[in-house]
Amino acid sequence: MATPFNAANAVLPKDMVALNSERGQELLNGSSENVFKNNRMIKRFKAQVNRTFCGPASLALLTNGINVAYRIKLSKLKCSIFEAKKIERQFSKQEDILVDENDIVHIKGLKGFLKGVNIKINGVTMLELSHIASMAGFGVTEYFANCDLVSEEKKEEFKAIIDGGKSKLFQNAEEFRTFCKGVLERGLPQGLICNYNMASLGYDDYGGHHSPIAAYNVNTDQMLVMDVWPDTQPAWVDTELLYRAMCTIDSSSGLPRGLLFVYELL
Repeated sequence: MATPFNAANAVLPKDMVALNSERGQELLNGSSENVFKNNRMIKRFKAQVNRTFCGPASLALLTNGINVAYRIKLSKLKCSIFEAKKIERQFSKQEDILVDENDIVHIKGLKGFLKGVNIKINGVTMLELSHIASMAGFGVTEYFANCDLVSEEKKEEFKAIIDGGKSKLFQNAEEFRTFCKGVLERGLPQGLICNYNMASLGYDDYGGHHSPIAAYNVNTDQMLVMDVWPDTQPAWVDTELLYRAMCTIDSSSGLPRGLLFVYELL
């Protein structure tokens, strides 16, 4: 009988550090001046189940990490406004209310959209995941990584997206680093989902992927990527390397990958 695959024992690419290793825990538990993190997200980690649902699984983990899962659960209930407010007050005091990828894909109004993008076959692009987050009631801003690989036929479309104002552009790894550090340092109900190419991190034969970023270690300049892929594991990744993995082209959209900044609309 075959031994079940254990992602916690998966071999990591060179220079990455497993979160569940002794060194990984040292990086996480450094001083508060040097490590900015979302402990709630780390403790509530859950890998994706459906092989093309890394986007919804990442959004579910982020939702649980900023403790607003009750809102998505509440949206499924049929009750009066008074009853809804009462339930919301009760839910908001509890941290064990969680959502998963299936809760995300069944958000009201998404059925037709997900069928159109054929998520069960194609997964979702960064812009498509941004739309899902918006439909879930979040504010969201897309940050593309500056990439010279955009084809001539896509350059005009990409320029129009950036010029439109909703999407932004990281010019380099330093801008990416500064932004992520700021979000994690503030500790507000907001989070980050990175869209990157796994092969660029050293995972041969893997492609595009979404996963949340849960921590940043200033001393080592590493980001903690809560990798939701079921055959790998959460790990610390060098910031420059992660940025280069974002500076790749999504074959589905023809656009660069990047980062989603997802925040609760207060």
